[in-house]
Amino acid sequence: MSWHNRPGSALAVLFALIACAPAAAAQQVVGPEKTAEFLLRALGYDRALPGRTGATVEIVLLYAEDESSVAELQAAFEAAGAGGVQGKPVSITPVRFESVAPLLDLVRSRKVAAVYIGADLATALSSIQQVTRASKVASMTGEPRLVEQGVSLGVIDDGGQPRITVNLRSSRVEGLQLSADLLGISKVIR
Repeated sequence: MSWHNRPGSALAVLFALIACAPAAAAQQVVGPEKTAEFLLRALGYDRALPGRTGATVEIVLLYAEDESSVAELQAAFEAAGAGGVQGKPVSITPVRFESVAPLLDLVRSRKVAAVYIGADLATALSSIQQVTRASKVASMTGEPRLVEQGVSLGVIDDGGQPRITVNLRSSRVEGLQLSADLLGISKVIR
């Protein structure tokens, strides 16, 4: 008799699926407009941001191979950033991630405030973190699992509503000084 012909086994599988459903829903990716809006709002709560930026808040959107993969996200960040962050205009630049050295040079020469890391760069996360941590640049993502793996700021779907997620340890290593107001309304990973 196979497992699907046993009533107890089928019930156990059904129970496991139901029990895991809320966790799976919490891991859904939020759309680019809300992701950009919420991440830029979160940057506004970083008390250290003025010391890390120049005249503009520079945000780099990293991609692995195809720049068109971040076109929709770039448009969303540009729209969300139209009002600026902490009184400074926002500049969004897509950049292909190839290795640590070119990214480090770019981040330092342009006083980049934040680097957005998409799912297509999950395998390069530790290399990108070398740059963000050494240069005190905020790492951001719309991929919930990347925040669990060390990206500082993310956006999750929390019961159908976008919500900021903060990896507290990573944010501190990257030099962010996030206000208690933001931490109070965010999902915080310690």
